[in-house]
Amino acid sequence: MEDAAHVVRAAFLDGAHLIALSEVSRQTMKAIHSQVGLGYVAFRMKVGSSPGSRWDSGVFFREDSLSCRTTGEVYGGDFRSVKAAHNVSVRTTGADATVDAFRLYLVHWRSPLLTDSAEARVAAARALHNKVRDSLAKEYPVVVMGDFNEEPFGESLWELRATRDPLLVQRHPGLMLYNPSWGLTAPRCDWPLSPFGSFAMKQAKRSTRHLYDQALTSMHFLSNTSDGFPAVRFAELAEEDGVALPDLYTHDHSPMELLLP
Repeated sequence: MEDAAHVVRAAFLDGAHLIALSEVSRQTMKAIHSQVGLGYVAFRMKVGSSPGSRWDSGVFFREDSLSCRTTGEVYGGDFRSVKAAHNVSVRTTGADATVDAFRLYLVHWRSPLLTDSAEARVAAARALHNKVRDSLAKEYPVVVMGDFNEEPFGESLWELRATRDPLLVQRHPGLMLYNPSWGLTAPRCDWPLSPFGSFAMKQAKRSTRHLYDQALTSMHFLSNTSDGFPAVRFAELAEEDGVALPDLYTHDHSPMELLLP
């Protein structure tokens, strides 16, 4: 918990406005809040078979620029058995904000190591897609982010209608989402050993890294200017209070950063 609090504090000192965490209990969120003093909302998914805090999530946010409140949960599958997302209403208070409010859907889909995980992710994607379309029909800008446990080219991401092509999103604004995370699926062409992906596999079969953590946005955040598109990158956090932040190859999930225009 101490390391988590240091990372959260370092991210906000680096300019972050909102930080989303997965697999974190309400007690842990409260303990981090007591150290960093930021606004926060913690969520608990009502899935009886989920042990401990496995499906819990939460967000920390700058209270001088954002307000956040939970507006429900999204489930899919038979008998609401598959968790799809937490639904968070985010309002911006900064004068230079692109939008004054948006819907944030936080996801943590089933691990590929679990039984029937592919079917569960597709069910979650279909349920979330329906919810996203409802939000878009009401003119709400949308951001979807979290641990999808699937690469951008996977079936569940297509079911969610996520694409790397912003032109398609602009042509179908009520249907598709832009995925700016694609650039991190592979190392740089000029240096094959450069970092890529967001998840380190300790016993790799196909790859030592996978891009499971991603961020998607609706058309509202796109414009035809050089600096008018969302971007996703590895979070570049400075060491804070003498704590060395882990590098991309020494822990499982790498901190990711979504930059909105």
